[in-house]
Amino acid sequence: MKQYNMKDNLLNEELSIMKSLFTHQRGVVISEQGSNDSDELNKILSPVGIKLTPEESEEAHQECPIDIPSDEKEAGFVEQILNNLKGMSIPELVKELKGVLRIKDKPIEEQSGALATIMIAGVAVPTVIAVGIAAIIVIAIITAIASKIKSKGKKPKKSSCGKRRKLVDKFGMSGNFMKL
Repeated sequence: MKQYNMKDNLLNEELSIMKSLFTHQRGVVISEQGSNDSDELNKILSPVGIKLTPEESEEAHQECPIDIPSDEKEAGFVEQILNNLKGMSIPELVKELKGVLRIKDKPIEEQSGALATIMIAGVAVPTVIAVGIAAIIVIAIITAIASKIKSKGKKPKKSSCGKRRKLVDKFGMSGNFMKL
């Protein structure tokens, strides 16, 4: 029985070595090459029903500011929410993401009238505005999660800042859930 375990361990070691040859990242310490940030991000987002493509995941890992709406009222709510997201843990961010994604499932009429508010990251947001800024908040939460799992020493490309077009296409146009 022990001989079988030794053969099994040898085989696993050889397979691990072969795998590392194909996935080796030049210039990165081997101990830091363990998992792919994209895979880890998708693992965290999968319970919420979100799966990002590699391009969307790359956009999520950008260290760039989130686009703020041009409407002053909406911008105020977005800035408050972004400030509150900074101090949250990954499980708290996932919980907020679930809540924001629920906004798109209910028409405004079902959300207790036009004067109702929805809590997003500890900020009471009028329902009408919440629907308008929901996609921006979804993207902000995903990027906050991505920043918390980002590999050490990995620096974004200088040209990577700009609009997160893939994420905006996936979650809505101009910040709202109109496309969903």
